Amino acid sequence: MAHTKPVLNFLSLGAMRLVSAALAFALFLTVARHWGGMRLGEFSLLLSYFIFLQTMPLLGLSILLMRDLSQQSVLEAAYRSAAHAIALGAAVIIACGLSVTVYFLYPPHLTLPFVCIGCAIVCGAPAVADEAIIMAREKMWITASIAAGETALRTSACLIGVFSGHGLVWITLCFLLGRAAASIAYETILHKSRAPLDGALVKSLLRQCPTFLGVVFAGAALLRLDTIALSLTKNMAAVGTYNTAFRLFELFLSAVVIGVIALFPTVARKFDLSIAMRDRFIQFFKITMLVGIPATTCLMTISPWLTHLAYGGKFPQSAPVFSILTVMLFFYTVDRIFSTLEHSAKKPELDRNALLIGTAIFCGLLAGLVPAAGLTGAAIATAGAQGSIIIVRLFQVRTHLGWQGFLWHSRFIFLAALCMAATYFALTLFTNTLAAFAASMAAYGIVLWACGEFKLGTLSYYVSFVKQARAI
Repeated sequence: MAHTKPVLNFLSLGAMRLVSAALAFALFLTVARHWGGMRLGEFSLLLSYFIFLQTMPLLGLSILLMRDLSQQSVLEAAYRSAAHAIALGAAVIIACGLSVTVYFLYPPHLTLPFVCIGCAIVCGAPAVADEAIIMAREKMWITASIAAGETALRTSACLIGVFSGHGLVWITLCFLLGRAAASIAYETILHKSRAPLDGALVKSLLRQCPTFLGVVFAGAALLRLDTIALSLTKNMAAVGTYNTAFRLFELFLSAVVIGVIALFPTVARKFDLSIAMRDRFIQFFKITMLVGIPATTCLMTISPWLTHLAYGGKFPQSAPVFSILTVMLFFYTVDRIFSTLEHSAKKPELDRNALLIGTAIFCGLLAGLVPAAGLTGAAIATAGAQGSIIIVRLFQVRTHLGWQGFLWHSRFIFLAALCMAATYFALTLFTNTLAAFAASMAAYGIVLWACGEFKLGTLSYYVSFVKQARAI
């Protein structure tokens, strides 16, 4: 049944991506416990560059491929050939640029590991293109399975290296191995989907890539520039400590990414600018706020226990960093609603502009806060930049799409959130955080009840909306 496809996509993609995220975190956890200090920072820096650059070879066109091929699947073979040509050419340029840049920025012993990262980018370029094509088919379980297999292979090889006493070169060679394996797997599945290279199509895609590249670059920068800034202004030990919190944060972030990727092709296919569609997005926004605010407060409260459980008390400075990053997680979740809306409306330039403004703000915040406040400053800059993007998107949706009412319809939720925050921070001065959390949740619920958000009719509407979300 067609209407069950988003749910099946989410479940299959969710299971495999969570496996991938868990394996990646297990690798980082092992490195943190065995190496620590400077070597952990160097590993974190290499990993950040790898994640930042691995999707860049397609120049952001994966968004366009998913959107267009979900509507016109007959173009798949021609698009695949063009996408491969673009990705491989861009990957070579990225690899060369990376090798030259890091030679001047980092110590000589990191040059060879960075060269291996560049080679991994080249080997994985075909996989980046093929992944978008499979997603356009809405067969998310295939991409999720390949991603999980790649992560399992890479993690296993890296763990062997860590326990055998090998260094960063071995680790980055494992990245290369994983990317090559993913490209081979996709080629095995899509080898029949091949057409002669169409130069006109390549030029057409390249003409459209600046907008999409801006989206992908700025989106990746918002999740990676903090680590790079710390590596350039502090030391590798600070990079390692910061990333103990950031990798834990990414475990929770993966759930948000899974939902967006699984739903986007379906939303893009059925999207229109009708009042009914606007109302669905507003209700989705309200439910996200309603659940996300207390969930964020909960994560902030238990952050010391989570970081201690993960790292055995080895990195106590990571707890306040993780607590701040949970706010970023909430902002990112809300932001994905508007990003999906703008791309579904075929206005990717709005997404690009919002992300570029956010990246500019992010760079300014990093420049001011990291030298002064170190790890905490980097986390505040990350959350602050993401919050500024939401403000920009609300303005864009109102002025360019004619949609308004998101904030007005959520006004009681904002009021309840303010009361909850005031209660929480006031009580932490006199009692423990768990008691403060319980009292703040009670305040949140009481205010919502008093404002009518928890009346039986309102709750029934929310339940009905969730059940009918597949109609989007």
